[in-house]
Amino acid sequence: DHMRHLSTQWEREVLHYLNEKYQSNLIEISPSTSTAITDTVGKQARDEGPFMAIMLLIFFIFVGFFISIQGNFHTSVGYLSICGVLNLALATGATFGLLSVFKIQIIEPMALIIFVVAIIESMRISIVCGEYHQIIKEYLPVSSINASTKIDIEKILPSIIKSTRPYFLSSTLIIMITYAIMSIISPMSCTRYLGLTIVLYIFIEYITHCTFFASCLVITLKRIKSRRHCLLCHQLPNDYYIKDRRKSLSKTLNKEVTTLANVESI
Repeated sequence: DHMRHLSTQWEREVLHYLNEKYQSNLIEISPSTSTAITDTVGKQARDEGPFMAIMLLIFFIFVGFFISIQGNFHTSVGYLSICGVLNLALATGATFGLLSVFKIQIIEPMALIIFVVAIIESMRISIVCGEYHQIIKEYLPVSSINASTKIDIEKILPSIIKSTRPYFLSSTLIIMITYAIMSIISPMSCTRYLGLTIVLYIFIEYITHCTFFASCLVITLKRIKSRRHCLLCHQLPNDYYIKDRRKSLSKTLNKEVTTLANVESI
């Protein structure tokens, strides 16, 4: 640390000299060679680290909550948000592992990229879960006539993938191209490292989403096919939805009768 402090002071003296003698070229020399800039950005990133970790935790809690309240005890997939966290962890380990293998400099601000990719992953999970709830409704029995209807995973899974693929491909390509261009045209080495890391990170995260998260979705569909409770995992009866529908109809009828009685009394 002492040697780095001395080198930073020496560098500032050199840049001060260049600023006096070559004022027009300073803007090109300073960003590409300055370790002082990297040190400042790194210090700010370390200071923001705990705050970003807390925000990331709160973010995942809210995402998991709003995903879990959709559907009922049979079709709820709130635990898929945990699979999304594991998917993000796999992509993070693979990305920074490749950076270490290829001896690419890892700087502190790269840790903040995890928050950006986490938001992208949460959006993808929300899209998948939304399409899943729309499609699964077509396979749930609503009367005694189709109470024995079987949930066909081979039809549901391709439908979900087909409806969500355009969003995933377009967003992945746009982000990768944008940050690739930014890393090419930026004169700052710190920005180049960040841009290339995001490109690699997004690509690996897309691969893990198409493999690991898709496998978790298949396991979920198998649970739903076997009519298992989402939390207790016990098997639900065949007429689960029919009874639930009868209860809702009886409640509606009772409310209407009560309303009519109140009107007549007035």
